[in-house]
Amino acid sequence: MLPKQALQPTLGPLTLLTGGGECRSGLRGAGLTRGPAILPCHTTGSTLPEFAALDSAAEVPQFDIADALFAEDGRWIARCISSGAISDAQLLERVLAGMMHIDKIHKILLALLDMEIDTCTGNAQWLRTNSSTLAFLSAYAQRSAYVHTQSVVHRLAGVVTSLPPDALDWDAAQSEDAQSMRLNEAMRLILIASDELIEFIRMLPAELHWLCEQVYSAVQVRFGADLAAHSLGTFLCLRVLGPAIAAPETIAVTMPKGDAARRALLFLNKVLVALPQGRFPAHREGTFTALNDLMMERGQILAPLMRAFHGEEAIAVAGEPGGGFDQ
Repeated sequence: MLPKQALQPTLGPLTLLTGGGECRSGLRGAGLTRGPAILPCHTTGSTLPEFAALDSAAEVPQFDIADALFAEDGRWIARCISSGAISDAQLLERVLAGMMHIDKIHKILLALLDMEIDTCTGNAQWLRTNSSTLAFLSAYAQRSAYVHTQSVVHRLAGVVTSLPPDALDWDAAQSEDAQSMRLNEAMRLILIASDELIEFIRMLPAELHWLCEQVYSAVQVRFGADLAAHSLGTFLCLRVLGPAIAAPETIAVTMPKGDAARRALLFLNKVLVALPQGRFPAHREGTFTALNDLMMERGQILAPLMRAFHGEEAIAVAGEPGGGFDQ
Protein backbone atom coordinates (compact mmCIF):
# COMPACT_ATOMS: atom_id res chain seq x y z
CA MET A 1 0.00 0.00 0.00
CA LEU A 2 1.28 3.47 -0.93
CA PRO A 3 1.29 6.04 1.86
CA LYS A 4 -1.55 8.52 1.88
CA GLN A 5 0.74 11.41 0.92
CA ALA A 6 1.74 9.63 -2.29
CA LEU A 7 -1.86 9.53 -3.43
CA GLN A 8 -2.25 13.29 -3.18
CA PRO A 9 -1.98 15.29 -6.44
CA THR A 10 1.28 17.03 -7.15
CA LEU A 11 1.31 20.66 -6.14
CA GLY A 12 0.97 22.83 -9.22
CA PRO A 13 1.45 26.55 -9.75
CA LEU A 14 -2.14 27.33 -8.82
CA THR A 15 -1.90 25.37 -5.55
CA LEU A 16 1.36 27.07 -4.65
CA LEU A 17 -0.01 30.51 -5.38
CA THR A 18 -3.08 29.92 -3.19
CA GLY A 19 -1.10 28.59 -0.28
CA GLY A 20 -2.27 24.97 -0.72
CA GLY A 21 -5.97 25.67 -0.29
CA GLU A 22 -8.72 24.99 -2.83
CA CYS A 23 -10.04 27.76 -4.97
CA ARG A 24 -13.73 28.46 -5.08
CA SER A 25 -14.75 26.78 -8.34
CA GLY A 26 -11.71 25.30 -10.03
CA LEU A 27 -9.87 26.97 -12.90
CA ARG A 28 -12.94 28.24 -14.75
CA GLY A 29 -14.62 29.43 -11.58
CA ALA A 30 -11.36 31.00 -10.45
CA GLY A 31 -11.37 33.21 -13.49
CA LEU A 32 -8.22 31.98 -15.25
CA THR A 33 -10.19 31.73 -18.49
CA ARG A 34 -12.92 34.21 -17.59
CA GLY A 35 -13.69 36.14 -14.48
CA PRO A 36 -12.58 39.02 -12.32
CA ALA A 37 -9.08 40.43 -12.32
CA ILE A 38 -8.58 39.49 -8.64
CA LEU A 39 -9.20 35.87 -7.66
CA PRO A 40 -10.34 35.25 -4.05
CA CYS A 41 -9.49 31.88 -2.52
CA HIS A 42 -11.85 30.06 -0.02
CA THR A 43 -9.24 28.63 2.27
CA THR A 44 -6.61 31.35 2.69
CA GLY A 45 -8.57 34.46 1.82
CA SER A 46 -5.62 35.60 -0.34
CA THR A 47 -6.00 36.96 -3.85
CA LEU A 48 -4.40 35.73 -7.05
CA PRO A 49 -3.56 38.33 -9.75
CA GLU A 50 -4.56 37.51 -13.30
CA PHE A 51 -1.86 36.32 -15.67
CA ALA A 52 -1.92 39.55 -17.70
CA ALA A 53 -0.50 41.36 -14.69
CA LEU A 54 2.24 38.76 -14.29
CA ASP A 55 3.17 39.08 -17.96
CA SER A 56 3.43 42.84 -17.61
CA ALA A 57 5.61 42.60 -14.53
CA ALA A 58 7.98 40.20 -16.28
CA GLU A 59 8.40 42.29 -19.45
CA VAL A 60 12.02 42.33 -20.69
CA PRO A 61 13.45 45.83 -21.31
CA GLN A 62 14.03 46.70 -24.97
CA PHE A 63 17.65 46.40 -26.18
CA ASP A 64 19.00 49.18 -28.40
CA ILE A 65 21.94 47.78 -30.36
CA ALA A 66 22.96 51.21 -31.64
CA ASP A 67 23.37 52.45 -28.05
CA ALA A 68 25.29 49.32 -27.11
CA LEU A 69 27.72 49.75 -30.02
CA PHE A 70 28.20 53.39 -29.02
CA ALA A 71 29.64 52.47 -25.63
CA GLU A 72 32.30 54.84 -24.25
CA ASP A 73 31.05 57.59 -26.54
CA GLY A 74 32.07 55.65 -29.64
CA ARG A 75 35.60 54.78 -28.55
CA TRP A 76 34.79 51.10 -27.95
CA ILE A 77 33.62 50.40 -31.50
CA ALA A 78 36.48 52.55 -32.82
CA ARG A 79 38.98 50.27 -31.05
CA CYS A 80 37.21 47.22 -32.49
CA ILE A 81 37.43 48.66 -36.00
CA SER A 82 41.08 49.64 -35.59
CA SER A 83 42.15 46.20 -34.37
CA GLY A 84 40.00 44.21 -36.83
CA ALA A 85 40.42 43.07 -40.42
CA ILE A 86 40.16 45.49 -43.35
CA SER A 87 37.19 43.60 -44.80
CA ASP A 88 35.40 43.81 -41.44
CA ALA A 89 36.02 47.57 -41.30
CA GLN A 90 34.42 48.05 -44.71
CA LEU A 91 31.41 45.98 -43.66
CA LEU A 92 31.08 47.80 -40.34
CA GLU A 93 31.10 51.14 -42.16
CA ARG A 94 28.01 50.12 -44.12
CA VAL A 95 26.30 48.74 -41.01
CA LEU A 96 27.00 51.71 -38.75
CA ALA A 97 26.20 54.31 -41.41
CA GLY A 98 22.83 52.66 -41.92
CA MET A 99 21.80 52.37 -38.28
CA MET A 100 23.31 55.30 -36.36
CA HIS A 101 22.49 58.98 -36.19
CA ILE A 102 25.00 61.25 -37.93
CA ASP A 103 26.22 62.72 -34.61
CA LYS A 104 27.26 59.28 -33.37
CA ILE A 105 28.96 58.45 -36.66
CA HIS A 106 30.94 61.67 -36.37
CA LYS A 107 32.20 60.77 -32.91
CA ILE A 108 33.30 57.33 -34.12
CA LEU A 109 35.11 58.91 -37.07
CA LEU A 110 36.88 61.39 -34.80
CA ALA A 111 37.96 58.60 -32.45
CA LEU A 112 39.33 56.60 -35.38
CA LEU A 113 41.15 59.60 -36.79
CA ASP A 114 42.75 60.38 -33.42
CA MET A 115 43.98 56.79 -33.07
CA GLU A 116 45.41 56.78 -36.59
CA ILE A 117 47.21 60.12 -36.20
CA ASP A 118 48.63 59.04 -32.83
CA THR A 119 50.45 56.17 -34.53
CA CYS A 120 51.68 58.35 -37.44
CA THR A 121 55.41 59.02 -37.68
CA GLY A 122 54.99 62.34 -39.47
CA ASN A 123 56.23 61.32 -42.92
CA ALA A 124 52.73 61.35 -44.47
CA GLN A 125 52.95 57.63 -45.20
CA TRP A 126 50.01 56.88 -42.92
CA LEU A 127 47.62 57.49 -45.83
CA ARG A 128 49.43 54.92 -47.96
CA THR A 129 49.07 52.02 -45.53
CA ASN A 130 46.17 49.61 -45.64
CA SER A 131 45.05 49.80 -42.03
CA SER A 132 41.53 48.96 -40.92
CA THR A 133 41.06 52.51 -39.68
CA LEU A 134 41.90 54.01 -43.07
CA ALA A 135 39.69 51.43 -44.77
CA PHE A 136 36.76 52.64 -42.64
CA LEU A 137 37.50 56.35 -43.21
CA SER A 138 37.96 55.78 -46.95
CA ALA A 139 34.74 53.79 -47.27
CA TYR A 140 32.82 56.53 -45.47
CA ALA A 141 34.34 59.23 -47.69
CA GLN A 142 33.58 57.26 -50.84
CA ARG A 143 30.00 56.67 -49.76
CA SER A 144 29.39 60.32 -48.87
CA ALA A 145 30.61 61.47 -52.32
CA TYR A 146 29.31 58.57 -54.41
CA VAL A 147 27.24 60.55 -56.92
CA HIS A 148 29.78 63.38 -57.03
CA THR A 149 32.60 60.92 -57.79
CA GLN A 150 30.46 59.07 -60.30
CA SER A 151 29.90 62.22 -62.36
CA VAL A 152 33.65 62.97 -62.46
CA VAL A 153 34.55 59.45 -63.53
CA HIS A 154 31.80 59.43 -66.14
CA ARG A 155 33.23 62.57 -67.75
CA LEU A 156 36.78 61.23 -67.69
CA ALA A 157 35.62 57.92 -69.18
CA GLY A 158 34.12 59.89 -72.06
CA VAL A 159 37.42 61.72 -72.62
CA VAL A 160 39.57 58.58 -72.83
CA THR A 161 37.14 56.81 -75.15
CA SER A 162 38.17 59.06 -78.02
CA LEU A 163 41.93 58.49 -77.69
CA PRO A 164 43.86 57.00 -80.64
CA PRO A 165 44.84 53.32 -80.26
CA ASP A 166 48.52 53.93 -79.47
CA ALA A 167 47.96 56.86 -77.13
CA LEU A 168 50.07 56.54 -73.95
CA ASP A 169 51.50 53.25 -75.17
CA TRP A 170 55.03 53.89 -73.94
CA ASP A 171 56.21 50.47 -75.14
CA ALA A 172 55.30 51.16 -78.76
CA ALA A 173 57.61 52.64 -81.42
CA GLN A 174 59.88 55.28 -79.90
CA SER A 175 60.26 57.65 -82.87
CA GLU A 176 60.59 61.32 -82.01
CA ASP A 177 57.20 62.18 -83.42
CA ALA A 178 55.48 59.30 -81.62
CA GLN A 179 57.15 60.23 -78.34
CA SER A 180 56.13 63.86 -78.75
CA MET A 181 52.53 62.82 -79.47
CA ARG A 182 52.38 60.71 -76.32
CA LEU A 183 53.81 63.50 -74.16
CA ASN A 184 51.33 66.00 -75.57
CA GLU A 185 48.46 63.58 -74.94
CA ALA A 186 49.70 62.96 -71.41
CA MET A 187 49.90 66.70 -70.70
CA ARG A 188 46.39 67.20 -72.02
CA LEU A 189 45.12 64.47 -69.68
CA ILE A 190 47.00 65.99 -66.73
CA LEU A 191 45.29 69.32 -67.33
CA ILE A 192 41.88 67.64 -67.62
CA ALA A 193 42.42 65.52 -64.50
CA SER A 194 43.66 68.42 -62.38
CA ASP A 195 40.76 70.62 -63.50
CA GLU A 196 38.32 67.86 -62.58
CA LEU A 197 40.02 67.44 -59.20
CA ILE A 198 39.86 71.16 -58.44
CA GLU A 199 36.17 71.26 -59.37
CA PHE A 200 35.58 68.12 -57.30
CA ILE A 201 37.09 69.82 -54.24
CA ARG A 202 35.18 73.08 -54.76
CA MET A 203 31.89 71.16 -54.98
CA LEU A 204 32.42 68.66 -52.18
CA PRO A 205 29.25 67.29 -50.56
CA ALA A 206 28.82 68.65 -47.04
CA GLU A 207 29.55 65.36 -45.27
CA LEU A 208 32.85 64.79 -47.08
CA HIS A 209 33.72 68.44 -46.53
CA TRP A 210 33.23 67.91 -42.79
CA LEU A 211 35.49 64.84 -42.83
CA CYS A 212 38.17 66.73 -44.77
CA GLU A 213 38.11 69.48 -42.16
CA GLN A 214 38.69 66.91 -39.43
CA VAL A 215 41.57 65.25 -41.32
CA TYR A 216 43.24 68.62 -41.90
CA SER A 217 42.78 69.73 -38.31
CA ALA A 218 44.02 66.47 -36.77
CA VAL A 219 47.20 66.43 -38.87
CA GLN A 220 47.86 70.15 -38.47
CA VAL A 221 47.73 70.01 -34.67
CA ARG A 222 50.49 67.43 -34.59
CA PHE A 223 52.56 68.03 -37.71
CA GLY A 224 51.79 71.52 -39.05
CA ALA A 225 49.88 73.10 -41.92
CA ASP A 226 52.12 71.96 -44.78
CA LEU A 227 51.83 68.29 -43.95
CA ALA A 228 48.11 68.73 -43.23
CA ALA A 229 47.51 70.13 -46.74
CA HIS A 230 49.61 67.38 -48.30
CA SER A 231 47.85 64.65 -46.27
CA LEU A 232 44.39 65.90 -47.16
CA GLY A 233 45.22 66.11 -50.86
CA THR A 234 46.60 62.57 -50.71
CA PHE A 235 43.47 61.36 -48.93
CA LEU A 236 41.15 62.77 -51.59
CA CYS A 237 43.26 61.61 -54.54
CA LEU A 238 44.48 58.26 -53.28
CA ARG A 239 41.50 57.17 -51.21
CA VAL A 240 38.43 58.73 -52.82
CA LEU A 241 38.82 59.64 -56.49
CA GLY A 242 41.75 57.43 -57.52
CA PRO A 243 40.18 53.99 -56.91
CA ALA A 244 37.02 55.00 -58.79
CA ILE A 245 38.99 56.21 -61.82
CA ALA A 246 41.10 53.05 -61.91
CA ALA A 247 37.99 50.85 -61.68
CA PRO A 248 34.90 52.74 -62.93
CA GLU A 249 32.67 49.68 -62.55
CA THR A 250 32.92 50.02 -58.75
CA ILE A 251 30.71 53.12 -58.97
CA ALA A 252 28.43 51.87 -61.74
CA VAL A 253 30.25 53.60 -64.62
CA THR A 254 30.76 51.44 -67.70
CA MET A 255 34.42 50.67 -68.30
CA PRO A 256 35.48 52.19 -71.65
CA LYS A 257 36.38 49.65 -74.32
CA GLY A 258 39.81 49.44 -75.88
CA ASP A 259 43.35 49.20 -74.57
CA ALA A 260 44.00 52.92 -75.10
CA ALA A 261 41.10 53.92 -72.85
CA ARG A 262 42.17 51.50 -70.12
CA ARG A 263 45.77 52.73 -70.26
CA ALA A 264 44.52 56.31 -70.03
CA LEU A 265 42.44 55.60 -66.94
CA LEU A 266 45.40 53.98 -65.21
CA PHE A 267 47.51 57.00 -66.18
CA LEU A 268 44.88 59.38 -64.76
CA ASN A 269 44.96 57.41 -61.51
CA LYS A 270 48.75 57.84 -61.35
CA VAL A 271 48.33 61.56 -62.02
CA LEU A 272 45.97 61.91 -59.07
CA VAL A 273 48.31 59.98 -56.77
CA ALA A 274 51.26 62.20 -57.79
CA LEU A 275 49.53 65.61 -57.85
CA PRO A 276 49.68 66.29 -54.07
CA GLN A 277 53.44 65.73 -54.26
CA GLY A 278 53.74 67.87 -57.39
CA ARG A 279 55.75 65.28 -59.29
CA PHE A 280 56.04 61.71 -60.47
CA PRO A 281 58.63 59.91 -58.31
CA ALA A 282 61.61 58.83 -60.43
CA HIS A 283 62.03 55.50 -58.64
CA ARG A 284 58.50 54.38 -59.52
CA GLU A 285 57.35 56.39 -62.54
CA GLY A 286 60.57 57.21 -64.35
CA THR A 287 58.76 57.23 -67.69
CA PHE A 288 56.69 60.22 -66.66
CA THR A 289 59.33 62.42 -65.01
CA ALA A 290 59.44 64.55 -68.18
CA LEU A 291 55.96 65.72 -67.15
CA ASN A 292 57.03 66.95 -63.70
CA ASP A 293 57.18 70.64 -64.61
CA LEU A 294 53.48 70.56 -65.45
CA MET A 295 52.75 68.42 -62.37
CA MET A 296 54.51 70.96 -60.16
CA GLU A 297 52.48 73.80 -61.66
CA ARG A 298 49.17 71.99 -61.13
CA GLY A 299 50.16 70.87 -57.65
CA GLN A 300 50.76 74.47 -56.62
CA ILE A 301 47.15 75.24 -57.52
CA LEU A 302 45.94 72.33 -55.41
CA ALA A 303 47.76 73.26 -52.18
CA PRO A 304 45.80 76.48 -51.39
CA LEU A 305 42.54 74.60 -51.84
CA MET A 306 43.64 72.13 -49.18
CA ARG A 307 44.59 74.90 -46.77
CA ALA A 308 41.13 76.40 -47.21
CA PHE A 309 39.76 73.55 -45.10
CA HIS A 310 41.23 75.34 -42.10
CA GLY A 311 39.57 78.60 -41.17
CA GLU A 312 36.41 80.33 -42.30
CA GLU A 313 36.52 79.67 -46.05
CA ALA A 314 33.60 77.53 -47.22
CA ILE A 315 34.13 75.11 -50.08
CA ALA A 316 31.09 72.87 -49.76
CA VAL A 317 28.14 74.14 -51.72
CA ALA A 318 25.92 71.08 -51.70
CA GLY A 319 23.77 69.65 -48.95
CA GLU A 320 23.11 70.84 -45.43
CA PRO A 321 26.04 71.55 -43.08
CA GLY A 322 27.13 68.56 -41.09
CA GLY A 323 25.06 65.76 -42.49
CA GLY A 324 23.56 63.77 -45.29
CA PHE A 325 24.87 61.40 -47.92
CA ASP A 326 25.19 61.92 -51.63
CA GLN A 327 23.94 58.40 -52.27
